[in-house]
Amino acid sequence: MCRLLEARWLAAVAISSVAACGLLAPFDEPAPGIDAGTAGDVDAGRADAAGAEAGLDAALAEAGVDAALDAGAVPDAAPACAEVVGGLARGELSAEVGVLAVERGRVVLGEPTFGLAVVDVTDPAAPLLEREIATGLEEAGEELRDIALDGDLALVTQLGAGLAVVDLAAGSYDLAQPVPADEASARGVALRGELAVVAWGDAGLVYFDPDPDGPVMAPRILNLGCGAVEVALGPDHAYLGCLADLRVVSLPPDDLEEVGRVAVGEPEDDARDVALGPDGAHAYVAVDPIGLVVVSVADPTGPEVVGVGATTSVPGPKHLALWGDHAVVASVTVLEIYDVSVPEAPVLAATYEPDPPATASSVAVAGDLAYVAASEGGLEILDLGCLLR
Repeated sequence: MCRLLEARWLAAVAISSVAACGLLAPFDEPAPGIDAGTAGDVDAGRADAAGAEAGLDAALAEAGVDAALDAGAVPDAAPACAEVVGGLARGELSAEVGVLAVERGRVVLGEPTFGLAVVDVTDPAAPLLEREIATGLEEAGEELRDIALDGDLALVTQLGAGLAVVDLAAGSYDLAQPVPADEASARGVALRGELAVVAWGDAGLVYFDPDPDGPVMAPRILNLGCGAVEVALGPDHAYLGCLADLRVVSLPPDDLEEVGRVAVGEPEDDARDVALGPDGAHAYVAVDPIGLVVVSVADPTGPEVVGVGATTSVPGPKHLALWGDHAVVASVTVLEIYDVSVPEAPVLAATYEPDPPATASSVAVAGDLAYVAASEGGLEILDLGCLLR
């Protein structure tokens, strides 16, 4: 389309230039200073130009361009896209949104001082609140910290309360594991089939073998000597953010033990979230206040930092999710998207800043959409492909 318009413009300029030079005078009499042969050549050129313009007119008319231009419209090079696809306003929920998880067209929101909200996002442009499930644990310090999903089963960690099992279909909430005697706080949780692992603060890693007679689980505890904040699961290992370290723990049927560790920041820094890459050879760590830290875990006994993507945000990263060759990092004031196609050299590819009072407190990804826990902004659903344009 653009080439056709350019060609038409060039043809028009050429004809105007010829006219300005007096070469388009009636050719029954040659213009002064031009012999008959030259006049014939110009006449032939004018005929060719007229034919070319007629051809362009026909092509443009067939494409509908002339009508659009006559109406004052200018064709777009590419259709515009909306960064925000949909969402739920804070007023539609019982509390602000702190954490969330997404699976199979459904988002489960953690409302820190209330409970859970189950949202149908089959149509992301029109999310539908299906139900809210109150925990009854509304006292300060008992807010929701993390959610892991497997169909209608949700495992939920709460500070000062422990680990809860939630039946999303029935709306039931059962406190399966209360806090240990030392009052350590349950934080990150990961669930895969019949395996559940919790980063349980100062208690370390808590591994659950599901009880075949019910949802209550028998725990095994590995004290790591640090405050475990978040956990990601691989086939044979768990990867934990533990203060300024990434810890690697072997899982049953092998012995439940730490097999490797690496510092991902200075002693005062915090590894706030962990995700294992699809290749199983790299772990991605959101480190406050550094940014995105990439760790090679190809050898679980010798993890090694191989790349760093500096954050643009203060405060620093809190949560992250992976999207193809990208890592999406929630840093409260901004959502940062890093290109990690080369894990050794993360590149900040795009950012999104929620309008206050909304924040980017937590993020989950499904398909090409990012689901953002926006605190007082409720739920925001973003088109990641649009953000990268």
